[in-house]
Amino acid sequence: MKVAAAIIVAAGLAAGGERVLDPFGWHSSAISVPDGSRVASIRLDGPSLPITTFKHALRTQVGAALRDGDLTADRAELVDLLVERGHLAAAVAPPTVSWGPSGAHVNFAVTPGPRYQIRSVNLTGASDLAEAASVPMLAPGDDISVDRVARGAELLVQWFSDRGVSRATVAYRLDVDDNDHAVDVTYTIVHARRLARR
Repeated sequence: MKVAAAIIVAAGLAAGGERVLDPFGWHSSAISVPDGSRVASIRLDGPSLPITTFKHALRTQVGAALRDGDLTADRAELVDLLVERGHLAAAVAPPTVSWGPSGAHVNFAVTPGPRYQIRSVNLTGASDLAEAASVPMLAPGDDISVDRVARGAELLVQWFSDRGVSRATVAYRLDVDDNDHAVDVTYTIVHARRLARR
């Protein structure tokens, strides 16, 4: 199965991205939380997880009040963190909560799945693509990193700006092949206006 995710990066040096397709297609269900419940422990079950880093990113924290909205947001955050690290098929089950004398014990079952790799990097939409290909971006064989893909788009915007192209726009598309755990990255460059040289 092949899933395509398109992300548009705005023109400018401080470009940002917006995901326009959710490749995961799951929705969290609320947990019934008794009033006044406090979090006694948080557990992340899954292979090779950066536990400390992930726990710091959660809204749910030991000693704080337990809220179903936070649990729902935490599940989505864990998936996002894994996707950013190249685990594009990551899954996080709805959290389970048990209660003891010290409060609520929260458990997230995490399935990172394989790390996906870059299969190809392609540039389209501009006349000077051969030169632009020298911009340091991800290369075939690298593990996919959504942050590094976005950084590649920013570097392309900077490269064109340094050459007198004002307001260049760079869009990038990730075509994900779940069978081969591979990603084809395509950057599309639009020249808005070339500044007059003095």
